[in-house]
Amino acid sequence: LVVGNTEVGIDRKFKHIKMHIIIAPTHIPELNKLYTTDEGIHIGSSVTIADLQKFLQELTKSLPAHKTQSCTALLHQIRWFAGNQIRNAAAVGGNVCTASPISDLNPVFIAAKAILTMESLDNGEKQVNIRDFFTAYRKVLMEDNEILKSIFVPFTVENEFFHAYKQARRRDDDIAIVTSGIRVRLEPDGGEHKIREIAFGYGGMAPTTVFCPQTEEQLVGKVWNEDLLPLAYEFLEKDLPLSDNAPGGMIQFRRTLTTSFFYKFFLRVTNQLYPDKISAKEKSAIPDFHRDVSHGIQVYQTNESVAPITLPIVHAGAHKQVTGEALYTDDMTRENAVHGAFVCSTKAHARIVSIDASDALEYRGVVGFFTGKDIPGANELGPVIRDEEPLFPVDVVTAMNQPIGIIVADTQENACEAALLVRVVYEELPVNITIEGAIETESYYDPIIGIVDGDVEKALEQCDHVISGEMSSGAQDHFYLEPHTTLAIPGEGKEIQLFCSTQNPSKTQSLVSHVLGITDSNVVVKVKRMGGGFGGKETRS
Repeated sequence: LVVGNTEVGIDRKFKHIKMHIIIAPTHIPELNKLYTTDEGIHIGSSVTIADLQKFLQELTKSLPAHKTQSCTALLHQIRWFAGNQIRNAAAVGGNVCTASPISDLNPVFIAAKAILTMESLDNGEKQVNIRDFFTAYRKVLMEDNEILKSIFVPFTVENEFFHAYKQARRRDDDIAIVTSGIRVRLEPDGGEHKIREIAFGYGGMAPTTVFCPQTEEQLVGKVWNEDLLPLAYEFLEKDLPLSDNAPGGMIQFRRTLTTSFFYKFFLRVTNQLYPDKISAKEKSAIPDFHRDVSHGIQVYQTNESVAPITLPIVHAGAHKQVTGEALYTDDMTRENAVHGAFVCSTKAHARIVSIDASDALEYRGVVGFFTGKDIPGANELGPVIRDEEPLFPVDVVTAMNQPIGIIVADTQENACEAALLVRVVYEELPVNITIEGAIETESYYDPIIGIVDGDVEKALEQCDHVISGEMSSGAQDHFYLEPHTTLAIPGEGKEIQLFCSTQNPSKTQSLVSHVLGITDSNVVVKVKRMGGGFGGKETRS
């Protein structure tokens, strides 16, 4: 059952998971119910996250604040949940059943002690506390013949506090490093407050979303004051062990986040109970981050005598783009066209021993498979000197996902699926994948000719103080709204016309003629428009 296809779609496209039957339950009334009772909120499993957000916003306006603490906690997480497009499509039930260990919503449901209702044709309805639902990494307590019907989230009561936290690399549209929901119910005791019930939900600290039974047990009955913190920290560490080699890295940072979330929650609750006991410095850690809507202004002068220079003229293709009428290369369909999919290396550095495409060639719709041995012209390429790398290596691969060959089929889907069937046998060679490894093995490029101005080493020797250290920066992935794409149309004789999303039509023309063994004049390259470039389409399109 798939509602928004925001998770399953990724599995099918990038992880190549086969799903032969997909059912969309988006119009089943029982799965789209969203209503309240005196006890809490009932959320149908097919309700989208955007619809839940609107419902909760209206609910918090109409009900007392003490009753909607669980609503505000959910709203806080939804605010940072992906982007509007995903929230409009993704379903609440899908987020629960996906059982991601870094889910934004599941820690809140766990802290709320939500109840899940499952239903099957054979056994009817059954209810499960969400704390028992996640059994292993992306595994849940649900039979193959069951579906998740609804989620029940209880309302909070007087002297009950609930908040959610999420730490990611960036605030908007990013997955969590650690996420949490924390709820506490207090009871007045003289001039103090004692913990009657407390509940934690954490994501990013185990293969599943987890709660903290030892911490919850130890804190019940304790007075809500600063003496509580060391005890909470001690047992949170026991409930949330994280090995030094845990997937995801940042081990110490994640451990620290678990306690810092509780500290922020402690300050938030204490500020509501005893505002005079919290210093201004401590209060600064309480508010959620707020960013005003960005705006800008540009001041310029116009000069009609040099028009259209200096005039605020709309981009020629702007109206087509914002109305969806702009054509990109991938929109240009042709009858009787065939589609290509690369067969890519699965090794970073290896010798190709053999390539077996027999299974791929028998796959439905496949027209052929081509390697470097089939190139009619030159197989060596390079943006400046044409011997830097092969189009399709026939002997040694030097990078993960380096194209080894191309499958051609009647549809893009068939081509991609057939490409996975090509079997390549490798003889692995020594590999350097870090700067440190390259230095250790003295794997250097030839000296680069440059401009020399002064002697750096001598200048450093004359300095009174020298500060040294190391800095590393992460790699970048180019993220185009339009990927690399080309439509090739053979013409008369050796002529060929290309519609290509390239930043450098002349270079594309030159490289294509070089590979095909024809003159540049036989290759015509046209560019409709690019959905993003950033330099990555300078030599690779």
